[in-house]
Amino acid sequence: MKTVSFLLLCFVQLVFLGVAFAQTTPAVAPFLHDTVTYEGTLIPAPAATLPPAASQPTPAPAPKPAPGAAPAASKPQVIDFIQQLTVDTFDSAKQTYTVQQALYLPDGSEKDEQQIATSSDFKSRAEVQSLLGNCAKVGGKSEKITVSGGTFATCLLEDGKGGKTWIGDVPFNIVKQTSIDDSKNVITIEISLYSFGKK
Repeated sequence: MKTVSFLLLCFVQLVFLGVAFAQTTPAVAPFLHDTVTYEGTLIPAPAATLPPAASQPTPAPAPKPAPGAAPAASKPQVIDFIQQLTVDTFDSAKQTYTVQQALYLPDGSEKDEQQIATSSDFKSRAEVQSLLGNCAKVGGKSEKITVSGGTFATCLLEDGKGGKTWIGDVPFNIVKQTSIDDSKNVITIEISLYSFGKK
């Protein structure tokens, strides 16, 4: 599964959206043990093809392969995956969280990664509720969407590059997201399971 060489760090992507959240005073380690599971798909970018120059005649159709010849290469296969994020520990001295990430691939393999995050990388439930109530003011669109994890009130934000993020009251704040990476692969995730940890 060489194509899938990524782990989507959702809370960082949310910060990059530049949304102005109403600020609240967080409780001590409010995000500890939050966990979320996403079902995802990766659609590989199509092979680049250049149209014939206007001054050149249209090329003749390619001849059919001879009997016994190897078949033409098939289109890249859509890759399904499952991603799980868990806020594992909190360092009170440094005020940082450890986020464990696991990516499960169709061939049965698993890729694990650990990230360090600060409280500012997360948005509290009160902040998300403020966004949901003022979605249009930040350029978003209020939408109720249904995914495998349930039906959610969300604020849809677009990045202007084909990416869309549906923000809702869930751990890591993302109910669904479609993004296009630098290689033009289309990656979609949607929440399937979640639980809030420390109250």
